Amino acid sequence: DKAERARVVKYWTPKRMANTIPRDFVQKNGKFVPAGRGGTKGKPPTDGGDSVDGGGSTTVVTGSSWIERDEGLYATGKVFFTLGTTNYVCSGSVVADGRPDHSTVLTAGHCAYDETNGRWAKNFMYVPAYDESPVNCSSADCHVASALVVHQGYAGSGGFNSQAIKHDWAFAVFPNGTPSGTLDASGSFGISFAGPSSGDTRQSFGYPAAGKYGGNDLVFCLGPVTSDRNYGTWGLACDMTGGASGGPWISRYGTSEAKLNSVNSYKYNGGRLKNYMFGPDFDGKTAQTFAEALGATDQNIEATGSAN
Repeated sequence: DKAERARVVKYWTPKRMANTIPRDFVQKNGKFVPAGRGGTKGKPPTDGGDSVDGGGSTTVVTGSSWIERDEGLYATGKVFFTLGTTNYVCSGSVVADGRPDHSTVLTAGHCAYDETNGRWAKNFMYVPAYDESPVNCSSADCHVASALVVHQGYAGSGGFNSQAIKHDWAFAVFPNGTPSGTLDASGSFGISFAGPSSGDTRQSFGYPAAGKYGGNDLVFCLGPVTSDRNYGTWGLACDMTGGASGGPWISRYGTSEAKLNSVNSYKYNGGRLKNYMFGPDFDGKTAQTFAEALGATDQNIEATGSAN
């Protein structure tokens, strides 16, 4: 709907975009709480910590500016949205979906749905390659979602908790064509629904906007994944902060077999795990959500699947 796109693009003035709050969560004293602008930061851990299994040997990057002009830049971007009366920012990535009339963006569930109040995000806009040049929403830089899909396991969690983090993914659907253009044209990633094993190498991307980061630079982490015994999720040594939520984890990056298989979801507020980023295990439930997104067009906003 061109009128809706115009309304949302008009809403996101440079001032509003600059004053967004990262929507991210940290585990603190056994509970998940919003991190806000404080974020987390620190030096890379020297070991996995008491609650992390696995490991492996590989080059480890815990947070560095991405300078390549490739899919890492063009197939990732920033997500802007409103929950209630608050404007937030997250990260996202373009998924290869094979649809000529629509494009699909992967982000975190908590960047599309308020799990506590049962509210969908409004004014949902995706800006690819955010740090390449100044954003010009009058051109093709700004894409407005026509549909959002999360899993019922997330929507029905009642709060950001152990159930929510295991289902913390979302797919946003965007109509192709003028004036927004086609998201897939600049780059996209395939997606895998087979989770990693401990020691597998993953590369993650995001636009951290809290703590030592300013939100205008695409940052990446690289290293072996480890399992978080507390929640059955996956961890990657990474000091990205708030704003990186929803950014992609990618296996075999830089090859024709590169696949999305998790997203930046949560961190720990302190202790030995504070310098890890954690994400959900992509599985059959993720595949179910993606299949629902492939059938979504305009005004088709829903939760899908069983929470069990």
